[in-house]
Amino acid sequence: MTDRRTDADPLAALGAFLTACGFLAEPATDGLRVVNPQALGCCGLIADTISLRPDAHGGPGVLWTSWGEPVGPATRITDAALIVMAYLSTPVQNRVAGR
Repeated sequence: MTDRRTDADPLAALGAFLTACGFLAEPATDGLRVVNPQALGCCGLIADTISLRPDAHGGPGVLWTSWGEPVGPATRITDAALIVMAYLSTPVQNRVAGR
């Protein structure tokens, strides 16, 4: 599968990809709220808000987690979606412990 690239609205493209994969994704004031409806964490469903920040070199931007970790370039939607799906499928206690 080739990666779909978009400069128009990377968060919308990411949301569409994740929704097609069974995740819940909706626009939020600070980015894209993504929920895994199949995974429970310490406080309920595992979720995160992905934001789009400017690229330091003037590119289309970089996608970031709500805790300040880069997901990847906004032009690599498929890669970003796979990363988000992977960490939203891992219980929080395992992510924190590095498992």
